[in-house]
Amino acid sequence: MKNIKLAVWIAVILILQTVLCKYIKILGIFPNIAFAFVISVCVLDDGFAPAVAVSSICGALLDALVNRSVGMYTIMFSYSAILCHAAVEKFFKPGVLMTFVATGISYCICNMIYMLFGFSGYYETGLARIILHIILPSAAYTAAISAIICFLLKHTIYRNSSDITQGGVL
Repeated sequence: MKNIKLAVWIAVILILQTVLCKYIKILGIFPNIAFAFVISVCVLDDGFAPAVAVSSICGALLDALVNRSVGMYTIMFSYSAILCHAAVEKFFKPGVLMTFVATGISYCICNMIYMLFGFSGYYETGLARIILHIILPSAAYTAAISAIICFLLKHTIYRNSSDITQGGVL
């Protein structure tokens, strides 16, 4: 039953990412709803394999839908899932606050790596301007979306998990 719910969530998230995202931009900044979902699942799920599987599936499907850089989202989502799950497992309790922080930090790191490898088209713009006006606002926006997604996931898929109800913020 959990796998079916996750499949429905993945389908809904990818539809939202590809259709709704252009309408919910704030000051030209788009959230990455799929990334927020992946980090929320990694923080809330107690198993390593399901978290990485969900992140790889979401990344591969988003790569197929966007059709920009083949494998870029798959690699970005998978590595972020591995690092976030390891951090939560060793140091933190799962919850909405942890999801917010993990999403913000990992999204900044992923975008910095993406920019440094030259996948972005901001060659003329200065590094400080890119960080302050593009990466940090989009990370904050994505982190806010991840807090909402984490709250919704806790009340749909991860409702009966004892680790979630005892630890975390909400």
